[in-house]
Amino acid sequence: MSRYGEFLHLTIFGQSHAPAIGMTLEGLPAGETIDMDALQAFLDRRAPGQNEWSTPRKEADQPEFLSGLVGNVTCGAPLTAIIRNTNTRSGDYDGLSVVPRPGHADYTAGVKYGGHADFAGGGAFSGRLTAPLCIAGGICLQLLKKQGIEVISRIASIGSVEDVTPLTVSTADKPFPVVDDAVGETMRAVSGVVEPVGGFITILIAGKISPILPYFLSFAAGAMLYVVVEELIPEAQRGEHSNIGTIGTAFGFALMMVLDVALG
Repeated sequence: MSRYGEFLHLTIFGQSHAPAIGMTLEGLPAGETIDMDALQAFLDRRAPGQNEWSTPRKEADQPEFLSGLVGNVTCGAPLTAIIRNTNTRSGDYDGLSVVPRPGHADYTAGVKYGGHADFAGGGAFSGRLTAPLCIAGGICLQLLKKQGIEVISRIASIGSVEDVTPLTVSTADKPFPVVDDAVGETMRAVSGVVEPVGGFITILIAGKISPILPYFLSFAAGAMLYVVVEELIPEAQRGEHSNIGTIGTAFGFALMMVLDVALG
């Protein structure tokens, strides 16, 4: 079991060849409608057995929600969902406790759990556990989008092959998530080699801040006026209450601009 987060608390559980894997997400606001079709489409992008560069294991990756929803609407209780494992061949992993795979967690899991780790399919350290992460991520993406926040990403490099084209739109509808499709074809060839290679991804988070930008500009203009009055006009520094006067002038100017923006 792994636990993440501060404002939202995410717990993932299960093993690759256990009856199910799942997640519990705590802290979601009540009253939020979850688009189940959009969530399933998001999970389908991760599901195994779809192409030549992924595992041949085939799983439907259909989430079953056990708590936290009334209909498709969050009710304030912790949101728990599971995905059942249906295509497992545990016997293929019998020798891993003796001869662990390089590049996997077999050896470290064996050491950590004193030889009692579940090695079948990688156990709790399998890439299969990214499926419940995607349940939580898909839901959070929907909630962020309602607030005007978009999250897009792409594969930036695999090995020495780089996609340097600027990321400006989502790559979610592409079978291989890159901006430059020609580079993506080369990456696909690299990902098929026996020797493992590293890679990088790029993630872009964009929010709609334009409605509040004029207000910041208004206050900036007021601050600039204050500097002009206080520092550059000698008469403003005469008198016992000169500071009060200049601050009032600046505040009045800023308030005027804010009202002008707010009232259109």
